[in-house]
Amino acid sequence: MQQFVHLRTHSRFSVGASTLTIKQIPKLCAVAGMTACALTDTNLMSGCAEFSDVMPSAGLQPIIGVEISLNHHTADPKILRSSSLSKIVLLAQNHVGYLNLCELNRVMYMRGENHHLGAHISFEELATHSDGLICLSGAHLGPVGMAILNGQDGQAREYAQKFLDIFGDRFYIEIQRHGLEDEIKTEPGFLNIARELNIPIVATNDVCFASDKDYEPADALGCVLGQTKVIDPERPRKSSEQYFKSYEEMSEIFSDLPEAIENTVVIALRCGFMVNVHEKPLLPRFGDDLETECQMLRDNTMNGLKRRLEQHGITDTQPYYDQAEFELGVIIGMGFPGYFLIVADYIDWCRNNDVLTGPGRGSGAGSIVAWALGITNVDPLKYGLLFERFLNPDRISMPDFDVDFEPTGLNECWRMFVISMAMILCVALLRLVHYRHVVQFVILGVCMVCPIPSLTDCLN
Repeated sequence: MQQFVHLRTHSRFSVGASTLTIKQIPKLCAVAGMTACALTDTNLMSGCAEFSDVMPSAGLQPIIGVEISLNHHTADPKILRSSSLSKIVLLAQNHVGYLNLCELNRVMYMRGENHHLGAHISFEELATHSDGLICLSGAHLGPVGMAILNGQDGQAREYAQKFLDIFGDRFYIEIQRHGLEDEIKTEPGFLNIARELNIPIVATNDVCFASDKDYEPADALGCVLGQTKVIDPERPRKSSEQYFKSYEEMSEIFSDLPEAIENTVVIALRCGFMVNVHEKPLLPRFGDDLETECQMLRDNTMNGLKRRLEQHGITDTQPYYDQAEFELGVIIGMGFPGYFLIVADYIDWCRNNDVLTGPGRGSGAGSIVAWALGITNVDPLKYGLLFERFLNPDRISMPDFDVDFEPTGLNECWRMFVISMAMILCVALLRLVHYRHVVQFVILGVCMVCPIPSLTDCLN
Protein backbone atom coordinates (compact mmCIF):
# COMPACT_ATOMS: atom_id res chain seq x y z
CA MET A 1 0.00 0.00 0.00
CA GLN A 2 1.33 3.45 -0.91
CA GLN A 3 1.98 5.52 2.20
CA PHE A 4 2.60 9.18 1.42
CA VAL A 5 0.53 12.38 1.41
CA HIS A 6 1.65 15.79 0.15
CA LEU A 7 1.30 18.23 3.07
CA ARG A 8 2.74 21.33 1.42
CA THR A 9 1.00 22.15 -1.86
CA HIS A 10 0.65 25.60 -3.43
CA SER A 11 -1.96 26.64 -5.97
CA ARG A 12 -2.16 29.73 -8.17
CA PHE A 13 -3.51 31.59 -5.14
CA SER A 14 0.13 31.64 -4.01
CA VAL A 15 0.59 34.39 -6.57
CA GLY A 16 3.82 34.08 -8.52
CA ALA A 17 4.87 30.93 -6.68
CA SER A 18 2.77 28.19 -8.29
CA THR A 19 1.27 27.28 -11.64
CA LEU A 20 -1.15 24.69 -10.21
CA THR A 21 -4.89 25.21 -10.37
CA ILE A 22 -7.11 23.80 -7.63
CA LYS A 23 -8.80 21.47 -10.13
CA GLN A 24 -5.46 19.95 -11.11
CA ILE A 25 -4.70 18.69 -7.61
CA PRO A 26 -7.27 15.83 -7.43
CA LYS A 27 -6.15 14.67 -10.89
CA LEU A 28 -2.53 14.59 -9.73
CA CYS A 29 -3.56 12.68 -6.60
CA ALA A 30 -5.46 10.13 -8.68
CA VAL A 31 -2.50 9.56 -11.01
CA ALA A 32 -0.15 9.20 -8.02
CA GLY A 33 -2.57 6.90 -6.18
CA MET A 34 -2.83 9.22 -3.16
CA THR A 35 -5.99 9.43 -1.11
CA ALA A 36 -5.42 12.86 0.45
CA CYS A 37 -3.59 16.13 -0.08
CA ALA A 38 -3.10 19.41 1.81
CA LEU A 39 -3.54 22.86 0.30
CA THR A 40 -1.11 25.32 1.88
CA ASP A 41 -1.05 28.59 -0.04
CA THR A 42 1.19 31.35 1.25
CA ASN A 43 -0.66 33.62 3.71
CA LEU A 44 -3.97 32.96 1.96
CA MET A 45 -6.93 30.61 2.33
CA SER A 46 -8.70 31.73 -0.84
CA GLY A 47 -8.74 28.28 -2.40
CA CYS A 48 -10.06 26.34 0.60
CA ALA A 49 -13.72 26.33 -0.43
CA GLU A 50 -13.04 25.19 -3.99
CA PHE A 51 -10.52 22.64 -2.70
CA SER A 52 -13.13 21.27 -0.28
CA ASP A 53 -15.50 20.89 -3.22
CA VAL A 54 -13.33 19.24 -5.88
CA MET A 55 -11.43 16.81 -3.64
CA PRO A 56 -14.43 14.93 -2.15
CA SER A 57 -16.02 14.90 -5.61
CA ALA A 58 -13.04 12.81 -6.69
CA GLY A 59 -13.25 10.59 -3.60
CA LEU A 60 -10.22 12.25 -1.97
CA GLN A 61 -9.60 13.85 1.42
CA PRO A 62 -8.87 17.59 1.45
CA ILE A 63 -6.59 18.88 4.20
CA ILE A 64 -7.05 22.60 4.81
CA GLY A 65 -3.91 24.51 5.67
CA VAL A 66 -1.77 27.56 5.09
CA GLU A 67 1.91 28.39 4.82
CA ILE A 68 2.09 31.38 7.12
CA SER A 69 4.73 34.03 7.73
CA LEU A 70 5.87 34.22 11.36
CA ASN A 71 7.74 37.03 13.11
CA HIS A 72 9.75 34.90 15.53
CA HIS A 73 12.07 37.73 16.57
CA THR A 74 12.00 39.62 19.86
CA ALA A 75 13.46 42.79 18.31
CA ASP A 76 11.32 45.84 17.52
CA PRO A 77 9.42 45.02 14.29
CA LYS A 78 10.23 48.51 12.96
CA ILE A 79 13.87 47.54 12.43
CA LEU A 80 13.12 44.20 10.75
CA ARG A 81 12.79 43.40 7.06
CA SER A 82 10.26 41.12 5.43
CA SER A 83 13.09 38.73 4.52
CA SER A 84 13.71 38.16 8.23
CA LEU A 85 10.29 36.52 8.68
CA SER A 86 10.14 32.74 8.81
CA LYS A 87 7.51 30.38 7.39
CA ILE A 88 5.65 27.53 9.04
CA VAL A 89 2.78 25.30 7.88
CA LEU A 90 -0.48 25.03 9.81
CA LEU A 91 -3.06 22.31 9.08
CA ALA A 92 -6.63 22.23 10.39
CA GLN A 93 -7.52 19.07 12.30
CA ASN A 94 -11.15 20.02 12.89
CA HIS A 95 -13.63 22.87 12.81
CA VAL A 96 -11.98 24.61 15.77
CA GLY A 97 -8.66 24.49 13.95
CA TYR A 98 -10.23 25.91 10.79
CA LEU A 99 -11.74 28.80 12.75
CA ASN A 100 -8.32 29.48 14.28
CA LEU A 101 -6.75 29.45 10.81
CA CYS A 102 -9.37 31.98 9.72
CA GLU A 103 -8.66 34.14 12.75
CA LEU A 104 -4.90 34.07 12.19
CA ASN A 105 -5.53 34.92 8.53
CA ARG A 106 -7.63 37.90 9.64
CA VAL A 107 -5.13 39.08 12.24
CA MET A 108 -2.18 39.24 9.87
CA TYR A 109 -4.02 41.43 7.37
CA MET A 110 -5.58 43.81 9.91
CA ARG A 111 -2.46 45.29 11.51
CA GLY A 112 -2.37 49.00 12.17
CA GLU A 113 1.42 49.21 11.89
CA ASN A 114 4.57 47.53 10.56
CA HIS A 115 3.08 47.15 7.08
CA HIS A 116 6.62 47.02 5.68
CA LEU A 117 6.84 43.42 6.91
CA GLY A 118 3.80 42.31 4.94
CA ALA A 119 1.24 39.84 6.27
CA HIS A 120 2.52 37.92 9.31
CA ILE A 121 1.67 36.64 12.77
CA SER A 122 3.60 36.58 16.06
CA PHE A 123 4.37 33.71 18.43
CA GLU A 124 1.84 35.19 20.88
CA GLU A 125 -0.92 35.21 18.28
CA LEU A 126 0.00 31.68 17.23
CA ALA A 127 -0.21 30.45 20.83
CA THR A 128 -3.60 32.12 21.31
CA HIS A 129 -5.08 30.43 18.23
CA SER A 130 -3.34 27.05 18.24
CA ASP A 131 -6.19 24.73 19.22
CA GLY A 132 -7.14 22.21 16.55
CA LEU A 133 -4.03 22.89 14.47
CA ILE A 134 -1.06 20.75 13.48
CA CYS A 135 2.16 22.68 12.97
CA LEU A 136 5.07 21.80 10.67
CA SER A 137 8.33 23.57 11.51
CA GLY A 138 8.83 25.12 8.07
CA ALA A 139 12.04 23.23 7.14
CA HIS A 140 14.99 25.55 6.42
CA LEU A 141 12.65 28.55 6.07
CA GLY A 142 11.16 28.09 9.55
CA PRO A 143 12.47 29.67 12.79
CA VAL A 144 14.35 26.50 13.72
CA GLY A 145 15.98 26.21 10.30
CA MET A 146 16.92 29.90 10.12
CA ALA A 147 18.59 29.70 13.54
CA ILE A 148 20.63 26.65 12.45
CA LEU A 149 21.73 28.46 9.28
CA ASN A 150 22.88 31.36 11.44
CA GLY A 151 24.95 29.01 13.60
CA GLN A 152 22.61 29.45 16.58
CA ASP A 153 21.99 25.82 17.50
CA GLY A 154 20.92 26.72 21.03
CA GLN A 155 18.41 29.23 19.72
CA ALA A 156 17.10 26.64 17.26
CA ARG A 157 16.47 24.24 20.14
CA GLU A 158 14.66 26.99 22.08
CA TYR A 159 12.38 27.68 19.10
CA ALA A 160 11.60 23.97 18.80
CA GLN A 161 10.79 23.83 22.51
CA LYS A 162 8.55 26.88 22.13
CA PHE A 163 6.57 25.17 19.38
CA LEU A 164 6.44 22.03 21.51
CA ASP A 165 5.01 24.01 24.44
CA ILE A 166 2.31 25.47 22.17
CA PHE A 167 1.34 22.42 20.13
CA GLY A 168 2.55 19.40 22.12
CA ASP A 169 2.31 16.24 20.02
CA ARG A 170 0.80 18.29 17.19
CA PHE A 171 4.23 19.71 16.27
CA TYR A 172 6.44 18.05 13.64
CA ILE A 173 9.97 18.79 12.46
CA GLU A 174 9.67 19.27 8.70
CA ILE A 175 12.40 17.96 6.42
CA GLN A 176 12.69 18.73 2.71
CA ARG A 177 15.08 17.34 0.10
CA HIS A 178 14.98 19.42 -3.06
CA GLY A 179 18.76 19.41 -3.26
CA LEU A 180 19.11 22.97 -1.94
CA GLU A 181 22.25 23.88 -0.03
CA ASP A 182 20.29 25.26 2.95
CA GLU A 183 18.35 21.99 3.25
CA ILE A 184 21.57 19.99 3.38
CA LYS A 185 23.04 22.31 6.02
CA THR A 186 20.01 22.22 8.32
CA GLU A 187 19.01 18.54 8.18
CA PRO A 188 21.58 17.22 10.73
CA GLY A 189 20.45 19.91 13.17
CA PHE A 190 16.81 19.02 12.62
CA LEU A 191 17.45 15.36 13.33
CA ASN A 192 19.44 16.17 16.48
CA ILE A 193 16.69 18.42 17.84
CA ALA A 194 14.01 15.87 16.95
CA ARG A 195 15.93 13.17 18.78
CA GLU A 196 16.74 15.29 21.87
CA LEU A 197 13.19 16.66 22.31
CA ASN A 198 11.40 13.54 21.06
CA ILE A 199 9.66 15.41 18.22
CA PRO A 200 8.39 13.38 15.23
CA ILE A 201 9.75 14.24 11.79
CA VAL A 202 7.80 14.54 8.56
CA ALA A 203 8.85 14.71 4.91
CA THR A 204 7.40 17.31 2.58
CA ASN A 205 7.94 18.43 -0.98
CA ASP A 206 7.20 22.11 -1.55
CA VAL A 207 4.88 21.51 -4.51
CA CYS A 208 4.53 24.45 -6.93
CA PHE A 209 3.95 22.74 -10.29
CA ALA A 210 2.61 19.48 -11.68
CA SER A 211 5.70 17.81 -13.20
CA ASP A 212 9.39 18.46 -13.71
CA LYS A 213 8.55 19.61 -17.26
CA ASP A 214 6.70 22.58 -15.76
CA TYR A 215 9.75 23.97 -13.99
CA GLU A 216 10.67 26.61 -16.58
CA PRO A 217 7.15 28.16 -16.79
CA ALA A 218 7.00 28.26 -12.98
CA ASP A 219 10.45 29.83 -12.83
CA ALA A 220 9.44 32.45 -15.40
CA LEU A 221 6.30 33.18 -13.38
CA GLY A 222 8.53 33.96 -10.40
CA CYS A 223 10.44 36.43 -12.59
CA VAL A 224 7.19 38.19 -13.53
CA LEU A 225 6.28 38.65 -9.86
CA GLY A 226 9.80 39.70 -8.87
CA GLN A 227 10.20 41.92 -11.95
CA THR A 228 13.49 40.24 -12.80
CA LYS A 229 15.00 38.48 -15.82
CA VAL A 230 15.61 34.74 -16.06
CA ILE A 231 19.31 35.41 -16.75
CA ASP A 232 19.73 37.40 -13.52
CA PRO A 233 22.20 35.34 -11.43
CA GLU A 234 21.16 37.03 -8.15
CA ARG A 235 17.42 36.42 -8.35
CA PRO A 236 15.63 33.86 -6.14
CA ARG A 237 15.13 30.56 -7.92
CA LYS A 238 12.84 27.60 -7.46
CA SER A 239 14.13 24.06 -7.49
CA SER A 240 13.22 21.82 -10.42
CA GLU A 241 12.30 19.25 -7.74
CA GLN A 242 9.27 21.21 -6.52
CA TYR A 243 6.76 19.16 -8.51
CA PHE A 244 4.00 16.77 -7.44
CA LYS A 245 6.12 13.69 -6.77
CA SER A 246 4.78 10.16 -6.49
CA TYR A 247 4.99 7.89 -3.47
CA GLU A 248 7.78 5.95 -5.17
CA GLU A 249 9.85 9.08 -5.74
CA MET A 250 9.39 10.38 -2.21
CA SER A 251 10.05 7.01 -0.58
CA GLU A 252 13.26 6.69 -2.58
CA ILE A 253 14.41 10.17 -1.58
CA PHE A 254 13.68 9.46 2.10
CA SER A 255 14.66 5.77 2.09
CA ASP A 256 16.88 6.38 5.14
CA LEU A 257 14.03 8.09 7.04
CA PRO A 258 10.95 5.93 6.40
CA GLU A 259 9.20 7.34 9.49
CA ALA A 260 9.21 10.79 7.84
CA ILE A 261 7.17 9.34 4.98
CA GLU A 262 4.86 7.37 7.26
CA ASN A 263 4.10 10.43 9.37
CA THR A 264 2.53 12.16 6.37
CA VAL A 265 -0.22 9.54 6.53
CA VAL A 266 -0.44 9.86 10.32
CA ILE A 267 -1.01 13.60 9.96
CA ALA A 268 -3.62 13.06 7.22
CA LEU A 269 -5.49 10.68 9.53
CA ARG A 270 -5.40 13.29 12.31
CA CYS A 271 -7.08 15.84 10.05
CA GLY A 272 -10.81 15.49 9.51
CA PHE A 273 -12.19 18.79 8.33
CA MET A 274 -13.28 20.39 5.09
CA VAL A 275 -15.21 23.56 4.34
CA ASN A 276 -18.93 22.96 3.96
CA VAL A 277 -19.46 24.66 0.61
CA HIS A 278 -23.17 23.81 0.69
CA GLU A 279 -23.79 25.48 4.04
CA LYS A 280 -26.35 28.29 4.04
CA PRO A 281 -24.54 31.67 4.15
CA LEU A 282 -24.78 33.53 7.45
CA LEU A 283 -25.60 37.18 6.77
CA PRO A 284 -25.07 39.97 9.33
CA ARG A 285 -28.15 41.49 10.94
CA PHE A 286 -29.15 45.11 10.29
CA GLY A 287 -31.93 45.08 12.89
CA ASP A 288 -32.38 43.27 16.20
CA ASP A 289 -34.05 40.28 14.57
CA LEU A 290 -35.50 39.11 11.25
CA GLU A 291 -38.99 40.39 12.04
CA THR A 292 -37.66 43.89 12.72
CA GLU A 293 -35.64 43.83 9.50
CA CYS A 294 -38.67 42.76 7.47
CA GLN A 295 -40.75 45.65 8.81
CA MET A 296 -37.90 48.14 8.27
CA LEU A 297 -37.49 46.96 4.67
CA ARG A 298 -41.20 47.25 3.98
CA ASP A 299 -41.49 50.72 5.52
CA ASN A 300 -38.35 52.06 3.81
CA THR A 301 -39.42 50.60 0.47
CA MET A 302 -42.92 52.07 0.50
CA ASN A 303 -41.74 55.49 1.68
CA GLY A 304 -38.91 55.52 -0.86
CA LEU A 305 -41.19 54.38 -3.67
CA LYS A 306 -43.65 57.17 -2.91
CA ARG A 307 -40.81 59.73 -3.18
CA ARG A 308 -39.54 58.23 -6.45
CA LEU A 309 -43.00 58.28 -8.06
CA GLU A 310 -43.53 61.92 -7.05
CA GLN A 311 -40.06 62.94 -8.30
CA HIS A 312 -40.65 61.37 -11.72
CA GLY A 313 -44.27 62.52 -12.01
CA ILE A 314 -45.59 58.97 -12.46
CA THR A 315 -49.37 58.85 -12.16
CA ASP A 316 -50.01 55.19 -12.97
CA THR A 317 -48.61 54.00 -9.65
CA GLN A 318 -50.39 50.66 -9.16
CA PRO A 319 -47.95 48.54 -11.26
CA TYR A 320 -45.09 49.89 -9.16
CA TYR A 321 -46.74 49.05 -5.84
CA ASP A 322 -47.75 45.60 -7.13
CA GLN A 323 -44.17 44.89 -8.22
CA ALA A 324 -42.82 46.18 -4.90
CA GLU A 325 -45.15 43.84 -2.98
CA PHE A 326 -44.08 40.92 -5.15
CA GLU A 327 -40.39 41.65 -4.65
CA LEU A 328 -40.77 42.17 -0.89
CA GLY A 329 -42.43 38.77 -0.65
CA VAL A 330 -39.53 37.14 -2.47
CA ILE A 331 -36.83 39.02 -0.53
CA ILE A 332 -38.40 38.35 2.87
CA GLY A 333 -39.22 34.76 1.94
CA MET A 334 -35.60 34.10 1.02
CA GLY A 335 -34.33 35.77 4.22
CA PHE A 336 -32.48 38.69 2.60
CA PRO A 337 -34.08 41.87 4.04
CA GLY A 338 -30.94 42.67 6.06
CA TYR A 339 -28.77 42.52 2.94
CA PHE A 340 -30.90 45.15 1.15
CA LEU A 341 -30.92 47.39 4.23
CA ILE A 342 -27.13 47.17 4.63
CA VAL A 343 -26.44 48.00 0.97
CA ALA A 344 -28.96 50.86 1.06
CA ASP A 345 -27.32 52.22 4.21
CA TYR A 346 -23.82 52.56 2.79
CA ILE A 347 -25.07 53.80 -0.60
CA ASP A 348 -27.05 56.49 1.25
CA TRP A 349 -23.96 57.41 3.27
CA CYS A 350 -21.89 57.77 0.09
CA ARG A 351 -24.42 60.07 -1.57
CA ASN A 352 -24.70 62.20 1.56
CA ASN A 353 -20.90 62.50 1.80
CA ASP A 354 -20.10 63.38 -1.81
CA VAL A 355 -18.75 59.94 -2.71
CA LEU A 356 -19.83 59.16 -6.27
CA THR A 357 -21.56 55.81 -6.81
CA GLY A 358 -22.92 54.27 -9.97
CA PRO A 359 -26.60 54.47 -10.95
CA GLY A 360 -26.94 50.68 -11.03
CA ARG A 361 -25.26 47.91 -12.96
CA GLY A 362 -25.99 44.24 -13.50
CA SER A 363 -29.10 42.29 -12.61
CA GLY A 364 -29.71 44.34 -9.44
CA ALA A 365 -30.97 47.20 -11.60
CA GLY A 366 -34.11 45.12 -12.25
CA SER A 367 -35.36 45.56 -8.68
CA ILE A 368 -38.08 48.08 -7.77
CA VAL A 369 -37.12 47.67 -4.08
CA ALA A 370 -33.51 48.62 -4.90
CA TRP A 371 -34.78 51.67 -6.81
CA ALA A 372 -37.06 52.69 -3.95
CA LEU A 373 -34.28 52.31 -1.37
CA GLY A 374 -31.88 54.42 -3.43
CA ILE A 375 -29.49 51.58 -4.18
CA THR A 376 -30.03 52.12 -7.92
CA ASN A 377 -31.22 55.10 -9.93
CA VAL A 378 -32.81 53.17 -12.79
CA ASP A 379 -36.59 52.71 -13.07
CA PRO A 380 -36.86 48.98 -13.92
CA LEU A 381 -40.49 49.11 -15.12
CA LYS A 382 -39.77 51.96 -17.51
CA TYR A 383 -36.99 49.98 -19.19
CA GLY A 384 -38.52 46.51 -18.88
CA LEU A 385 -35.84 45.11 -16.56
CA LEU A 386 -36.60 41.77 -14.88
CA PHE A 387 -36.34 41.28 -11.12
CA GLU A 388 -36.16 37.51 -11.66
CA ARG A 389 -32.67 37.87 -13.11
CA PHE A 390 -31.59 39.19 -9.71
CA LEU A 391 -33.56 37.01 -7.28
CA ASN A 392 -35.59 33.95 -8.18
CA PRO A 393 -37.17 31.56 -5.62
CA ASP A 394 -36.81 28.75 -8.15
CA ARG A 395 -33.05 29.33 -8.43
CA ILE A 396 -31.72 29.88 -4.93
CA SER A 397 -28.65 32.12 -4.97
CA MET A 398 -27.23 35.00 -2.99
CA PRO A 399 -28.21 38.53 -4.02
CA ASP A 400 -25.27 40.48 -5.43
CA PHE A 401 -25.35 44.20 -6.12
CA ASP A 402 -22.62 45.51 -8.42
CA VAL A 403 -21.75 48.91 -6.95
CA ASP A 404 -19.18 51.26 -8.46
CA PHE A 405 -17.36 53.81 -6.29
CA GLU A 406 -15.03 56.60 -7.27
CA PRO A 407 -11.47 55.52 -6.29
CA THR A 408 -10.80 58.54 -4.07
CA GLY A 409 -13.86 57.86 -1.92
CA LEU A 410 -13.58 54.10 -1.67
CA ASN A 411 -11.39 54.11 1.44
CA GLU A 412 -13.77 56.49 3.23
CA CYS A 413 -16.70 54.25 2.38
CA TRP A 414 -14.81 51.20 3.64
CA ARG A 415 -13.94 52.99 6.89
CA MET A 416 -17.58 53.93 7.48
CA PHE A 417 -18.70 50.40 6.71
CA VAL A 418 -16.20 48.91 9.18
CA ILE A 419 -17.30 51.30 11.92
CA SER A 420 -21.03 50.72 11.40
CA MET A 421 -20.91 46.94 10.95
CA ALA A 422 -18.00 46.16 13.34
CA MET A 423 -14.58 45.12 12.07
CA ILE A 424 -15.14 41.39 12.63
CA LEU A 425 -18.07 41.35 10.16
CA CYS A 426 -16.16 42.97 7.27
CA VAL A 427 -14.09 41.23 4.65
CA ALA A 428 -11.80 42.77 2.05
CA LEU A 429 -11.75 40.69 -1.12
CA LEU A 430 -8.66 39.82 -3.13
CA ARG A 431 -9.01 40.10 -6.88
CA LEU A 432 -6.76 37.96 -9.05
CA VAL A 433 -6.25 39.47 -12.49
CA HIS A 434 -5.74 37.18 -15.49
CA TYR A 435 -3.86 38.86 -18.31
CA ARG A 436 -4.94 38.34 -21.91
CA HIS A 437 -2.77 35.96 -23.89
CA VAL A 438 -1.10 38.77 -25.83
CA VAL A 439 -0.16 40.57 -22.62
CA GLN A 440 1.11 37.32 -21.08
CA PHE A 441 3.21 36.73 -24.17
CA VAL A 442 4.82 40.17 -23.99
CA ILE A 443 5.48 40.01 -20.22
CA LEU A 444 7.09 36.58 -20.48
CA GLY A 445 9.08 37.72 -23.49
CA VAL A 446 10.54 40.59 -21.46
CA CYS A 447 11.40 38.21 -18.58
CA MET A 448 13.05 35.84 -21.04
CA VAL A 449 15.04 38.78 -22.48
CA CYS A 450 13.60 38.43 -25.98
CA PRO A 451 14.27 41.40 -28.30
CA ILE A 452 11.21 43.61 -28.77
CA PRO A 453 11.34 43.32 -32.61
CA SER A 454 11.22 39.52 -32.29
CA LEU A 455 8.17 39.75 -30.03
CA THR A 456 6.48 42.09 -32.49
CA ASP A 457 7.16 39.70 -35.38
CA CYS A 458 5.63 36.81 -33.42
CA LEU A 459 2.51 38.82 -32.60
CA ASN A 460 2.10 39.85 -36.21
